[in-house]
Amino acid sequence: MLVHNYQNFSVKYIVKFCSKIIDEVSVYDAKNKDVAAQDAKHRMKDYKKTSMWKGIVVFEEFLHKLEETWKGKRLEASGKSER
Repeated sequence: MLVHNYQNFSVKYIVKFCSKIIDEVSVYDAKNKDVAAQDAKHRMKDYKKTSMWKGIVVFEEFLHKLEETWKGKRLEASGKSER
């Protein structure tokens, strides 16, 4: 049954992780309150305000290169070349 597979430790870890991320965003916003008020049109995404930002950049680069690879393979399969 599903109830028997429940792991309380996992839930606590996720809650702790989310709490840490929320704290990081709050600290960033407090430090940069003046800049945020001036540039309300171009609001920075919250994940860019956290310690995870560098890892996310690496992951986005990976996804971009993966997308290019698949695009090239699809073009080869269809017999067309990329211009």
